[in-house]
Amino acid sequence: MTELDPDVVYVSRRFLDVVPRRTDHRAAFDVLDALLERYGEKGRHYHRLGHIVHTLRWADLHDGGLNRRERVCVTLALLFHDAVYDVGGQVGVSNEERSALFAESVLEELGFRGGVVYEVGRLVRLTEGHVCQPGDKTGGLVLDADLSVLGGAAESYDGYVSQIRKEYALVSDADWKIGRARVLRSLLGKEQIYSSSVAGDALEARARANMERELAALEKGD
Repeated sequence: MTELDPDVVYVSRRFLDVVPRRTDHRAAFDVLDALLERYGEKGRHYHRLGHIVHTLRWADLHDGGLNRRERVCVTLALLFHDAVYDVGGQVGVSNEERSALFAESVLEELGFRGGVVYEVGRLVRLTEGHVCQPGDKTGGLVLDADLSVLGGAAESYDGYVSQIRKEYALVSDADWKIGRARVLRSLLGKEQIYSSSVAGDALEARARANMERELAALEKGD
């Protein structure tokens, strides 16, 4: 008997747990299959199901007393936020925008209420610039969960960077260093990387140390 991938099992359960009871089961499983297929695409190394599982679990531990509807929206946003991940990109349309459009389309078909569909789309779009307004509890939680990898132990952070580099395998080392350094400087230039005090207290200092170390290596030419 083939053992099921635990990440597939976890993501499947989290998705099916929030699908409206009135939804046709076959339709729900069709969407789930499409979502799992996207996260299993060739060329993904970091933006796979493991990343989604990590963000969902992180959000569960730091949800700050969200109500049921807010939790549903955060769960769906994290499930769909990297549904489209194309390194080459589509001119004029970001991966985050395409992911949001995909989420809005399938969630509407599954019978989610309009307010939930709108909020999920909004949350997914926030992951493009990783900026939300003060007091945006759901937005802050989604962004902090997505960026929580930055504040991991050095070994974990280095593994994340290695996986991202593999996703950009077609990019030359010179262009990678330029582009990656630009991303790091942008994040380090923020007054705060994390939106919530809980995430900030736990991760801010270590995230900055990790990124400063990586940036120094890039500038040195390592």
